[in-house]
Amino acid sequence: MRPLPRGGALLAGAALLAPLLLGACATQKVVTPPVVISPKSVPEANFELATFEVVENPEEDTVSFVKVFVDGEAAGQTQAGPKSSEKRWQSRLTAGNRLVRLEAWAVSPSGEAQLAAGDIQPRERFVRVEEGQRTKVSLKFYDKGRKNSLQVAREPMP
Repeated sequence: MRPLPRGGALLAGAALLAPLLLGACATQKVVTPPVVISPKSVPEANFELATFEVVENPEEDTVSFVKVFVDGEAAGQTQAGPKSSEKRWQSRLTAGNRLVRLEAWAVSPSGEAQLAAGDIQPRERFVRVEEGQRTKVSLKFYDKGRKNSLQVAREPMP
């Protein structure tokens, strides 16, 4: 076993390694997650979407959001936030059968929004909105985003 270098040799070695270590650290981009903004409350909203994704580790908990289309027109989107956090969207819709399409989007580390692959998108479907009732849609992504579960419930409005 070699003895440890003494004084000057140790400092000289450290002086040679310091620029390399600092250079390696300087090239790494630190991405801070965005602050999750609470959804705007819509007075007398009769339609509410809540969505989240089950993630297995923190590296998969990237930023996402869901765009909402009602009867073929863009109606809004959830706030952007970590996949594992619940994201919401509310609106007041006219009563009747509404054709609802939900699009899952992911935000890359560079900040660019990208539409998720078509095979993992929830299918377009009719959702019944009734007078005096709040329609609640829950969208859950799981199995690394490859599968989803959509549930619809109604409750009386206060």
